[in-house]
Amino acid sequence: MTLSSLLLGILVLLCCAILALQLWIISGRTSTYQVPFADAMPKISPSSSQQGSSCYTSHSSPPTCAASNPGPKCFRITNIPLEWSKDDLLKSLRGIQPSLGNFDGPISLYPSCCVTTSQTALLNLKTCPEFFQGIGPDDNKHLEIQGRGQYLDETVVLSVDSHFYDMTPLNKPEGEIVAELDFLPQDFKNVRIMSYGYNSNLDSDSNNGLLDFRRHLVQQLENARSSEEAKNRHIIFVGHSLGGILILQALIQSRSRSVHKPILDSTHTIFFFGTPHQGLRTAELEAMVEDLSGGVETARLRLLMQLRENSEFLETQRDALADIWPGRKIISFYEVEKTHVVQKSTAQTYQRSGELVEMVKKVSAQLYLPDEHRLPVERNHTELVKFPTREDSTYQTVVYYIKQCLEEISGESQPSDSQKRLIEALNAPKVDAFLRNVENAADGTFTWFLEEQAFRSWTTAKEPSSLLIIGAPGEGKTVLSKFLLQHLKKEKLKNVIIIYFFCSDRDESFKTVNSLLRSLVTQLLCGSAQIRKFLEPYEKDTAKAVDSNDILWEMFQAAVRGSRYNAIYCLLDGLDELEKYSDGKERAKLLTGLKELLSDQTDPISPQRSTLKFLGTSRQIPEIVYNLRGMTRFDHKAQPEDLKIFVDQKISDLPESFGNDHREQAARLLLDEAKGTFFLWVSIVVKRLEKIDFPTVAGLQKTIEESSTDLDTLYDDIFRQINQRSEYAQKLVVWVVYGKRPLTLRELEAALATQMDSENEESTKDHKTALTSKSLASALGVILESTAEGFVRLIHQSAKDFIINRNLLVNSSFGTNIDPNVYIAKVCMTYLNFDDFKPGHSNDKQKIDAFKCSHPFLDYAARHWYSHIRDKSEVEHCLDLLLQIITPPSNHFWSAVARIRPRDANTRDHPLEVATNADIEWLASYLLGTENNHIEVAKNELEYAMSFGSDSITRAVAKSGKLGGGELAKCAVSNRNVGKEFVEEGLPGGFTVTASIVTKVLANWVKGKEQLEALVARHDVEFTREAVEKIAQFANENIMQSLLRTHPGVEVTKEIIKAASANRRYGDCPIRHRNNNGNSIQQ
Repeated sequence: MTLSSLLLGILVLLCCAILALQLWIISGRTSTYQVPFADAMPKISPSSSQQGSSCYTSHSSPPTCAASNPGPKCFRITNIPLEWSKDDLLKSLRGIQPSLGNFDGPISLYPSCCVTTSQTALLNLKTCPEFFQGIGPDDNKHLEIQGRGQYLDETVVLSVDSHFYDMTPLNKPEGEIVAELDFLPQDFKNVRIMSYGYNSNLDSDSNNGLLDFRRHLVQQLENARSSEEAKNRHIIFVGHSLGGILILQALIQSRSRSVHKPILDSTHTIFFFGTPHQGLRTAELEAMVEDLSGGVETARLRLLMQLRENSEFLETQRDALADIWPGRKIISFYEVEKTHVVQKSTAQTYQRSGELVEMVKKVSAQLYLPDEHRLPVERNHTELVKFPTREDSTYQTVVYYIKQCLEEISGESQPSDSQKRLIEALNAPKVDAFLRNVENAADGTFTWFLEEQAFRSWTTAKEPSSLLIIGAPGEGKTVLSKFLLQHLKKEKLKNVIIIYFFCSDRDESFKTVNSLLRSLVTQLLCGSAQIRKFLEPYEKDTAKAVDSNDILWEMFQAAVRGSRYNAIYCLLDGLDELEKYSDGKERAKLLTGLKELLSDQTDPISPQRSTLKFLGTSRQIPEIVYNLRGMTRFDHKAQPEDLKIFVDQKISDLPESFGNDHREQAARLLLDEAKGTFFLWVSIVVKRLEKIDFPTVAGLQKTIEESSTDLDTLYDDIFRQINQRSEYAQKLVVWVVYGKRPLTLRELEAALATQMDSENEESTKDHKTALTSKSLASALGVILESTAEGFVRLIHQSAKDFIINRNLLVNSSFGTNIDPNVYIAKVCMTYLNFDDFKPGHSNDKQKIDAFKCSHPFLDYAARHWYSHIRDKSEVEHCLDLLLQIITPPSNHFWSAVARIRPRDANTRDHPLEVATNADIEWLASYLLGTENNHIEVAKNELEYAMSFGSDSITRAVAKSGKLGGGELAKCAVSNRNVGKEFVEEGLPGGFTVTASIVTKVLANWVKGKEQLEALVARHDVEFTREAVEKIAQFANENIMQSLLRTHPGVEVTKEIIKAASANRRYGDCPIRHRNNNGNSIQQ
């Protein structure tokens, strides 16, 4: 996870987003986009002959790239595929407009505001090519372009406009600024910034009024905030003139309708620029609109009437919002200079050349709230928000207040550079992205749980509390967890922090204790400056700090114990899926640690610290129940009322071929059978019903009755049918079950098309099939599903457990008794050995990212090929492929794709060094074992593995006997992955500890202390005099005492006492020892 994507996580915790109601407010540009409605002027071209005023005609339009005016212009391009880069976009546009080959303006490419499947581009043209000259002010020009990369066989439809209606992103969600087109995105790179545009043309024949504008704005806000992550962001609104009125109208609607209330609740700050709360001067504008419309009363005229000074509409608006202001920050800017009104010229055009007036009077531009900030601006109404530079004093005032808002929202300053590096190094899994694919609870379900005594006690207890929810597979535990998380967030609890993790054995990123701790620590780091200070000791060596579960647990404890929140809510779902197929030791350590941490918090010594509230969900796993014994336990089972609601919801989603009678019968039959069952059973049976082409009551009844309510029996029936299907379907299930993470449809297309004799992408085309959500649902929809992002997964963890526990896919027709993991490894290695990826490709990150877009399976193959081989005994099945992929220069490219970095600049990319860098224990064991007669391993490669390898790698080196004890010790003590156990058991004895070894140990801040403790406790090693002096100078008293006790031959000399004198805290230990011992020193 990059720092940029992590900043998105910070936004979730800080809950920040900024919206502007006029695009140019954000950008600081004055005429590129539109004359704002706030001026109550039509959006039409200013006359080039007027200085300081603008000329308008009844038939004019916004600035366009007319041949007579080919000057700068900004266009918006939407519906761009997510995988496209800026180069892809420009290449496609050049196919239509060759002159763009000399494109000379900046281009920005951002994720779209309201959909997750496309991007939006802002194209800033210094000169306007012929193609763009025909795009009118309200036009949307659609372009059909042949796809690029993975979309090569598809037609991509792009939409181009210059009006910027609706939501427009001005930066990436994580804050990256692609082109410096706007001011605020440059100053706030960790805040999502969007603009909202609407048709403000006064000569428009549109019937839209304020009510229509506000409804559309609210819906656009809902669309942009559809994810769980975005719903909890605070909003900072920026509005000019009518834009401010529209903001207030949106808040009125949000207040009056509970479904939209989160928008009001999230609104933290509003910047008003010349907003006419008590009206503005509209007489001249009304006369112009009447003239342009031929005296007919139009929607635009009625809108102007609502904005008259002292209008009843505005008074009603103020009354409707009178009690929402406490707790919100309001900054109101009012104009000081007067503005020309419009008047009709002799040429029958309207110009802003009439008398100078106060367009929005000072009294109207303010709400006169107790805590309102009121600020004058030395500009007229038109120029009020046209900032020429970032140094503009008014703009800097805006920046000052936004920074203040962000600090208030977060309750802290932003992370320092070293803290950001630590956050980036933690590379936490994107838990909110995972959460988006967890089904929301059906409306009305699980509400009963909020009234359960166990839950109420957990939430209201003043002391540390815990709640363990136990339930069988398919009872809805994960959906319940998401429901409870959403409930806690909606409660707007004061001075609390909520951290959470959803464990999943179906995704490598969510199944380990290491991933869980990295996520929790990251959430705590991002949530509070007061917590960060307790993690400062871990900032100095970030890469090493995050490798060890022990260090991560230390960080978590330090954060929890040190914080001063009222409570830290910690919700962990699916504990049974954590380290599911490992020995369970790491999971047991975590759960035992949590229990001890909860007990430790009851100590009254520090009553002001945070109260930890832990909630976990799990199946009935004896080890988990034992490790968390003593916690309040709640046995969860699907409630009949919830099942009925769930059945009704699922039945309503059946295809149109099911008539009302069929739906009613299906619901009745399901409910009859569902008594005493679970949500998962209902989901599976409804999926089976969906596959009935011509539904009849008899057919429905037969399908439901044949669907056993015993989960194993039901799965057995499903997989018996799958094994009768094509080899392609069986392979697809193998990839979904054994994949280290969910793969996308396009990744699976490439993987399934790769044959063992494939040599390049071209050779796979005859084996490729178009895999879509529809075809997936048709073939395997009962057991597989695709997410909104295009990932394919099993419908439930229990399905994976059933397949793996029964080895159902080991004897698939295509597998020839090969283990499914080995089959996947061979496909990955075959793919990575394609001619398309031969050495010569650049290792440049941007080029690699572009290459991955055009080869969607490349990233998975590079990152996970070796994790599908679990033991060196499996090497014989793929030796030829392995030898190709692990030797230089072939290993350069896939290592770069997988972001595997050398631990030392002098590495030569020897296979053992690659195994060390990627932590491939089985590969290291193979290379160091007697089976390897293909690749020689030199001493410097052994030393590299010993110095930088994980605990398992270093044990493999030690076990091989290829390095002596002294050489092992010299390398091992500087290795921050090597702990006390290795020094005690893995190092052979009979070597001498030198001063250089002690220096390396002392420099190892992660594991050095425990290494030194283990070294001095060993009787079978010797210490030089210089080594003893180093220990006396820098080590603590316990270590020095252990050394002197275990090694009686060590004499405390004047040199040792001199060295100890520099140790202010523990220097008297050797002196006290000298008074009782008279031994000679080891030379």
